[in-house]
Amino acid sequence: MMNFRNPVFNAYGTIDCEVEHPVYGWVPMTVTPTDPETAAIHAAALAEGPGPYVPPVVVPANLNHSQWSFLLDLTGFRTVVDTALAALPKGTAEELALWAGMKAVAYESPEFTQHVTLVLAAQIRAMGIPGLSIPTDAEIIAAWPAAEAFQGAASLGVI
Repeated sequence: MMNFRNPVFNAYGTIDCEVEHPVYGWVPMTVTPTDPETAAIHAAALAEGPGPYVPPVVVPANLNHSQWSFLLDLTGFRTVVDTALAALPKGTAEELALWAGMKAVAYESPEFTQHVTLVLAAQIRAMGIPGLSIPTDAEIIAAWPAAEAFQGAASLGVI
């Protein structure tokens, strides 16, 4: 039997591992109990106790300017950002730098990530602006796929 290492269950209930090939070194392989060529490795890996299956982390796509604008309006976050920017003090160089940074992140980035959007929302929540209805993280995350899919005029059937 070939040497193996790093056995883990995969999404299909079989086992992914690396086997030591005499020419190519360690190569990835999926082993199953029903495949005569891998059944012995599967049994040995199963006896060793494979690691659990860990689903891949799906990182949401970054949004371009028109998609970001769509998200801002879809979630009501544009009003939130504008209100936060207006509420920030701008009397000192440090305060002005904070205001300019928030404005640049909110409106001038070359692309917009979900992570930065959630951090921006958290920063605005921490400002404690009375009466400001800030979308929850769940609402922002739920709206993200619609913004990703937005393709400007083509989405409106104009083109």
